Amino acid sequence: MRNGLLALLCLLTVSCGDSSPPVEGRLIIVGFDGMDPVLARQWMDDGTLPAFRRLAERGHFSPLRTSNPPQSPVAWSSFATGTEPGGHGIYDFLRRDPATHAPAFSISETLPPERTLSLFGMELPLDSGSILNRRRGESFWSAVEEQGGRASVLRVPVTFPPEPIHRMMAGMGVPDLLGTQGSYTFYSIRPATASEASGARTVRLRPNRQGRIETVLEGPRHPLRPAEGAMKTEMVLEPDGQEVRLALGDTQLSLGEGEWSDWIRVEFPYFGPASVSGIVRLYLVSSYPEVRLYVSPIQIDPVEPVVPLSSPPGYSEELVERLGLYHTIGMPEETWSLNEGHLSDRAWLDMVKTVLAEREAMFFDAFDRRDSHVLVSVFVQTDRVSHMFYRGIDEQHPLHDPGDAQARDAIRWIYTEADRILARVMERMAPEDR
Repeated sequence: MRNGLLALLCLLTVSCGDSSPPVEGRLIIVGFDGMDPVLARQWMDDGTLPAFRRLAERGHFSPLRTSNPPQSPVAWSSFATGTEPGGHGIYDFLRRDPATHAPAFSISETLPPERTLSLFGMELPLDSGSILNRRRGESFWSAVEEQGGRASVLRVPVTFPPEPIHRMMAGMGVPDLLGTQGSYTFYSIRPATASEASGARTVRLRPNRQGRIETVLEGPRHPLRPAEGAMKTEMVLEPDGQEVRLALGDTQLSLGEGEWSDWIRVEFPYFGPASVSGIVRLYLVSSYPEVRLYVSPIQIDPVEPVVPLSSPPGYSEELVERLGLYHTIGMPEETWSLNEGHLSDRAWLDMVKTVLAEREAMFFDAFDRRDSHVLVSVFVQTDRVSHMFYRGIDEQHPLHDPGDAQARDAIRWIYTEADRILARVMERMAPEDR
C-alpha cells in the first residue's frame, strides 16, 4: 500500500503569490554538491574558473572537511542543522529498519493509513497517512523564520517533505510517481536486461508486420485495489520514415534517433473520473528496425502533486506557470541508465543540461523576487557528473579511455557551468547583499 499511498496524499493547492516587501542585505548561499577543492583550485589558477577565483580573492577559499561518511545526504543535513550525524540522524542514503532488519531509505518515510475499510473489493483509507522527513534538528532557515525573517530554500538535499517556510522547493528525497528514487523504463525489440539494483524496468517490444507496436507504460500501484498491481496507460509506436511516431496517452509526436521529447503528461485513471497524473520525457535510442526507447522515471506532476513538493503547496504549480514543466524527483539525473548502457554518455549529459537549466531558472526566479532575507539553493549536477565521468580524468580507472574527449572534458564542463552561474549571481547581487 506504500506505493499506492502516493495516489492518495493529495494536497490543497493554494496561491503562492505574495506581496512581501523587498529585502535589503540578503544572505545568498549557493551550493555545488561534490565539488573537489583540488580540481577547483587547479582550474581557478589556470583561468578556467574566473568567477570562483574572483570570489576567493574577495573573500576566502579553503578546503572544508566533509562529513563522516562523506555522502551528500549526510553532509547537507549537517549543513542545514549545524550538527554531526549523531545529532541529525542521517548516516547514509540507507538505514536499517529495526523491525525487519532490511535496508530502507534514510531521508524520508511514507507511513500508510492506519485504518482501511474493505468494500466491494477495494481498500478504502480512513485516514490520510503521512510522510516524515527523518532528519532531526532545526534547520538554520527555520531559525531565520522564527526570528521574523523570510527564507527561500531551493532543492537542498534532505528537504522532503518541504518545511512550512516562506518558500521551499524540496530536493533530494522527493520520489517519483512509483514511490521510488528513480525507476525508468527501457523498451527494446531485442531482449534487454538490467541489474536488479538499477530499478530499471525493461519491456520487450513486438511489432506486427507493418511495424506497429502496442505496449503500455506502467504507473503506480492501484491505490484502491493494490492486488491488481500497476495502473497502465497505452503507448503505440509506428515507423515514420527515419523517425518513430509515438502515441502516449493523449500525446502524439515523432522522434528522431538520438532525440529527446518535451514533457508529456500521462494519466492513470483509478476510479471513475479520478486519476493520478505524472510527467515523462522520452529518448529514442534507435529507430526501426531495432527500436529502443528510454522513458524517464515518471515525475510527480507539479501542477497536481500527489505528495507535497513545495511550500506553500501552490508554489510548485506557480513555477510551471512561470517557467514551464520541470523534473520534480529529488535525484533527476538517474545514473543507472548510463551504468546499464541504456543511455549513451551524450544522451545522459543532455539530460543533465536540461535539469541544470531548470534549476538555474528556478534559482534566478527566486533571486529576482528579492523578498527573502536568506536565499539558499543547491546544484547537485557537479556531483552527478563527477561520479559518472571521473573515469575521464583518472588514468588508473578501469574504464579510462584516453581517446574519449567527451568523458575527459565532462567534469571540466560542469565546473565551468557552476562558474557561469556564480558569475551571474555576483553580477546581480546588490551592494548590500552577502
